[in-house]
Amino acid sequence: MSDREIPLRFLTTPLADFSTTPQPAPESYFTRLPSVTGRAMENRFTAGHLVYGGRTRWSSYMDEDEVADVTARVMVVPSDNPSAAQVLDAPHNVIRVESIGEDAIITGYHSREALSMSVIDLSGAPRVADTARLAARFETEGRSHAFNYTLAADGSGTLGIPTGEAQWRSGRWIWDSESSDVSFVALSADHRLASLGELSTKDESEHPSYQCEVSCIDWYGNSRPIFVGPRIFALSGTEIIEGRVRSGRIDELARVNLTAPPPRH
Repeated sequence: MSDREIPLRFLTTPLADFSTTPQPAPESYFTRLPSVTGRAMENRFTAGHLVYGGRTRWSSYMDEDEVADVTARVMVVPSDNPSAAQVLDAPHNVIRVESIGEDAIITGYHSREALSMSVIDLSGAPRVADTARLAARFETEGRSHAFNYTLAADGSGTLGIPTGEAQWRSGRWIWDSESSDVSFVALSADHRLASLGELSTKDESEHPSYQCEVSCIDWYGNSRPIFVGPRIFALSGTEIIEGRVRSGRIDELARVNLTAPPPRH
């Protein structure tokens, strides 16, 4: 299946137009948007914008023909004025778009050496504010809820996303849905990104006595970051790992194996 130009339109309709009887939307409700090139697209609404970009393939790693200097176009559309869409040049391709506060995060690859994560500042004129490179990492989870974050009142915060070491089994397919590490990235109040490292899974962490009965490999995502107040956790397969950020790195505090028998008292 070759890449193609995907035409797009933005629909704005009053809630009063919704009813139990389907009606065609008037042409005046549609605004033509910049098209994307690829096989599919990633998109997400923030508080005031639509952010989207094209995808050349579904996998979350780069093919052999994509080795370096990959870039992409990212479109930013004000929800209240879709005709004012802007096109940004991203320093990597786009495999994920997420909202974070009133801004956006995109992930992708500039080269095969690292997963890139960029923050799009939407507080004024849209711009790619900063990019962090997670060296020798690939994104391993394609579901939307795999990404998570926590923000302080000043806009600073911590982001998390499942990743794996750079290897061929780092795709999105459910039969390769092994436990992932969870990578964490710090976001400063002035939209700067810094890698904090990973909370890592252990090989063969499943307890020998555990026997899975239902949906053993295809359940809806087996890795994700979890933020509970000031505490940081990583769900990685059958383990929950707690971490703490110290001196610009995240360190493991403790872990619980969800398949191990409960301790006897």
